[in-house]
Amino acid sequence: MASGSINSTAGGIYEGEGFDVRYWTPSELLKTFQDKFGPMTLSADCYFGLGIQHSDVDLLPLKYRIVVHSSHLIRQLSKIVSPLIQVADSVYLESKNSKK
Repeated sequence: MASGSINSTAGGIYEGEGFDVRYWTPSELLKTFQDKFGPMTLSADCYFGLGIQHSDVDLLPLKYRIVVHSSHLIRQLSKIVSPLIQVADSVYLESKNSKK
């Protein structure tokens, strides 16, 4: 089992069960899925939390818009400075079907 699938709590470390969230590093995700499905690309989805989407910015108060704009800026920067992907809170894995 990948080391990223171990959760930590105040009482120690335990492996997730059921619907517990499993935490994987972007590198672990990429390696695991490439082993199963072939070549993939990894890209950042968002920073500073989960589900922070630029398309929602007009729905939010100003203090949260700053977070969304900052996340979007870092996401765009990660396309040039790829190590930033490693600290994203959410990532995308993309694979192309080679049997077309």
